[in-house]
Amino acid sequence: MNLFRRNAQPIPGLVLRVLTTVVVVPPIFAVIWFGDPWFTMVVGAIAIAALHELYFLISKRWTRPFLLLGTFWTTAFLINSLFGGTKTMPIVAGAAVILSLPILPLRRRWREDLVPWAWTIAGAFLLGWTLSHLLLLRQLASGREWVLFTLFTIFAADASAYFVGKALGRHKLAPRISPKKTWEGAIGGMAGALLIGLLIHYSLGLPVETAQVLGIAATIAVASTLGDLSESYLKRWVGAKEAGSWVPGHGGLLDRLDSVVLTVVVVYYYVRWITE
Repeated sequence: MNLFRRNAQPIPGLVLRVLTTVVVVPPIFAVIWFGDPWFTMVVGAIAIAALHELYFLISKRWTRPFLLLGTFWTTAFLINSLFGGTKTMPIVAGAAVILSLPILPLRRRWREDLVPWAWTIAGAFLLGWTLSHLLLLRQLASGREWVLFTLFTIFAADASAYFVGKALGRHKLAPRISPKKTWEGAIGGMAGALLIGLLIHYSLGLPVETAQVLGIAATIAVASTLGDLSESYLKRWVGAKEAGSWVPGHGGLLDRLDSVVLTVVVVYYYVRWITE
């Protein structure tokens, strides 16, 4: 056994990323395809696990958010998407702030607790409010196809940006935030999103024009890049390389959701705008 451990070689990063993708993609496809209750359960579990990662990152640098309170409001956003949708979303959003704020004066160090409270509510909005739109997107007409289109176009944009950036990257996109990201990679990500977006459109028969599909795919490429940069800024701010280790070769769940959280909100309202 000791001899085996001495001679064992770590799996290269790129190979590990590919292996993880091969293992993870089929279950994701199945959950999206068959829908609820599995889809809601998986999205909810991912949102709460990612919230824990986010709060851990914040606690490393500044303050410790209130985990139970954040989990409650994250869950409330997700449940609302099943029963109230966008009509009651402002009520839940307002309640997350108004109903939880009076808790602070009841605490001994309420002035010091104001900052962790703010981060707690911010985390609930970042993961609960945004990912509730993924559930809302699944409920639309052709919702299954739209969720598949959105997620796999995001994956295509990320993968294309990674490989093109590795091969051709010369000009830094945001060196102070993410030194490895380049303009060449961003352009490659845009090309990958447009190509895969078209392939999925023709494969699944989305009920929109080709020009509209290209518009959504381009929007996904931009929004996913902005989300990725935002999470990169947070990790640099707290001095962490990865948000976690849930996904071998890819980091934590938050590292995979950075391209998703902003994008699903944009896609949901974009789809509603062009289809209603």
